[in-house]
Amino acid sequence: AYKIILGEHVEAERTGCVHTAPGHGEEDFEVGRKYGLPPFCPVDERGVFTEDAGKYSGKLIWNANKDIIEDLRKKGLLLYEETIVHNYAHCWRCHTPIIYRATTQWFYRVTKIRDELFKTLDETSWTPKWAKNPRMKNWLENIKDWCISRQRFWGTPIPVWECPDGHILVVGSKEELLKHAESVPEGFNLHRPWVDEIKVKCPVCGKEMKRVPDVLDVWFDSAVCSWAELGYPMNNKEYFDKYWPSEWIVEAHDQIRGWFYSQLAVSTGIFQKPPYRRVLMHGWALDEEGRPMSKSLGNFISPVDVADTYGADSFRMYVLSSAPWEDKRFSMNVIKEIHRQLSILWSVYYFATTYMSLDKFDPEKVNPTTLPLRIEDKWILSRLDSLIEKVTQAIERDYFHEGANALLKFAVEDLSHWYVRLIRDRTWVEENTPDKLAAYWTLYTVLVTYAKLLNPFAPFIAEEIYQNLSGKMPSVTAESWPRPLGYKDEKLEKGMNIVKEVVETTSSLRQKAKIKLRWPVKQVAIDIDFEKRSLIEPLTDVIKDAANVKEIIFGVPDWAKPIKTVKPVMSSIGRDFRENTPKIIEIIKENSEEVAKAIEDVGYYETPYGKITKEHVEVLEELPEGVFSEPISVGVVYLNTKIDEELLMEAYAREVIRRVQETRKQAEYNVSDYIVLGLEGDEDLIKASKSLKDYVANETRSTEIVFGKLEEYDLKTEWDVDGKTLIVYVKRAEGPSQ
Repeated sequence: AYKIILGEHVEAERTGCVHTAPGHGEEDFEVGRKYGLPPFCPVDERGVFTEDAGKYSGKLIWNANKDIIEDLRKKGLLLYEETIVHNYAHCWRCHTPIIYRATTQWFYRVTKIRDELFKTLDETSWTPKWAKNPRMKNWLENIKDWCISRQRFWGTPIPVWECPDGHILVVGSKEELLKHAESVPEGFNLHRPWVDEIKVKCPVCGKEMKRVPDVLDVWFDSAVCSWAELGYPMNNKEYFDKYWPSEWIVEAHDQIRGWFYSQLAVSTGIFQKPPYRRVLMHGWALDEEGRPMSKSLGNFISPVDVADTYGADSFRMYVLSSAPWEDKRFSMNVIKEIHRQLSILWSVYYFATTYMSLDKFDPEKVNPTTLPLRIEDKWILSRLDSLIEKVTQAIERDYFHEGANALLKFAVEDLSHWYVRLIRDRTWVEENTPDKLAAYWTLYTVLVTYAKLLNPFAPFIAEEIYQNLSGKMPSVTAESWPRPLGYKDEKLEKGMNIVKEVVETTSSLRQKAKIKLRWPVKQVAIDIDFEKRSLIEPLTDVIKDAANVKEIIFGVPDWAKPIKTVKPVMSSIGRDFRENTPKIIEIIKENSEEVAKAIEDVGYYETPYGKITKEHVEVLEELPEGVFSEPISVGVVYLNTKIDEELLMEAYAREVIRRVQETRKQAEYNVSDYIVLGLEGDEDLIKASKSLKDYVANETRSTEIVFGKLEEYDLKTEWDVDGKTLIVYVKRAEGPSQ
């Protein structure tokens, strides 16, 4: 009699019926066990039918398909024949179709210790948290006994010997094996084929034992690595007690069912403890289209090629800059941007070493407690303390992306674009004044400490910065991890954030007014509440310097107050003034401000034709000419762009300085070189250079300025300065740097 049995693996398409072969497929095998069907398997390890297959014996299973179908047809048993396309398992390496076979294997009965696995899992900490619960817990809920044997040549031989009577000997060490061995082949080691040549006498019946032919699943090898690398259990128990379990393990999310699980399963079974304390589960590296990288797909990008183009540090920071548990779509453009940011850090380092070297700055000879630190020095040191806290917390939580991004942001926004910008003039002072030394010491402290923080993320640039600035240890890696220096000031940081916004807004207003940053402006007004004002009042000098403005005003001064005007509302005027409408419109246009003021003060504006009220006009507000404004997060910034003669002269002098500096660069002078400077050109530019001669000389390192052509010069350049001609002559001069 034939039976129909049930299985949840059968799809509902077509008839909903399938044949079952308990010896060829996991689902079929489980259904067979449920209903008592034997796992009949007439196929050998080569994929060839055995003698159990009768007339098909010796044929490769794929080649026998046509013969089997033809035999069914001849017997009248073939109801229907069709070729369909469906997913089928293939070898991942050679892409050959594979067949499932039920064979005798060795299993680790992990289902027996499922409860213990949950207990040991609870003793571990995972990042992200959802990797542990629900991902890992769900996996443990559904685990099946682990098949730990494989039919391969290479691998760890299963250390089990069996005699003809079925007695089993499990060997725990090489010494134990040699103890039981009757003979040992020359050149013996524990791998195949040598280990299989050892003859062992059964300790029970005395008959010869042979090793079972299988090797261990490679995951079983890796499962024991946390203590095997310490030499345990054969020796080094002291190391084992000290260093086990491992502090930290990191792998991709596919290792939930791989290395994370295999280690946990074996460690729990042996020690009833987890093999690791902390787990970081990271994502996969994908191509820009979101596909896994593969040489066969042609989308594989070698890290070596990336490092050759943008450096290993850029690649490392790129990998670390996004949440580690997320899959990462590779982008060369993002690496290029990170390389640009690291180049900005390098420029800061180059700036520091250049000027510190010129001035022979020695941090060991400086007592920081006596230095007159400016507020910008205290601010960057406070930001450094905040950075230390943030990066430390990020590393301790395995949130490396937060640490990497904080480091890049600090280098670009806080250090380069802000602090160095504020101290540049202090470093140009000829003498080593206390103020200059304070700037040097602060910058030195920030860079050396920053190198220590950067080291785990970008070790090459960190090492270079550290060795050339400090070098107290053989490597920055040998340094202790930085701790906050005690400069943290949250109020100062909040105030400077507002100042940055004010300066950025002022730059935006300059663009609207078409005024260059080099050109000084007279006034900036900041309208904010008292609390915010108290935060930035101590920083007004910073605003003046960074925004190139002469005066900072809090509140809305008269020059920034809007002018009210009115615009006629034609429908209301036509209705009330009829034939006098044109005359009323003319009055409004000629007396717009007066009409607006009268309506605001008394509610109307008197005319020979009647009263103009708020119904007849639309009140408008406009800033005075030359005044621009823009809101910020905590208030409004006003910019007064009116320029007097004094401001104009300074602006022209700055334009001259810029062209002289560019000429020095073209002449390939060193930063420390002094020059003789010659200037010719437009009257306004020369007038400004004369009136601010000392300023121009100091900024350009000129020992002498000649207003006219130099008879001897190294380089002559000609410039167009907003339509005005400037001719610059430079000649290297004898000076302190020579």
